[in-house]
Amino acid sequence: MKKFKNAHGTVYEPATEAVEAMMLKDPRLTVVTAKKPASKPADKKPEAVADKAAASK
Repeated sequence: MKKFKNAHGTVYEPATEAVEAMMLKDPRLTVVTAKKPASKPADKKPEAVADKAAASK
């Protein structure tokens, strides 16, 4: 089942295939695309963390 979003940003998930078919025809709704998984942030170097902690004291 696809999810749909209206102009205000409200996301709807249809309960049945008949409702989904109706929502596909509605020009006020757009299909929500699948989100990409968030990329993992780079690991901080331990020396940089220690230097930052020492500088803040």
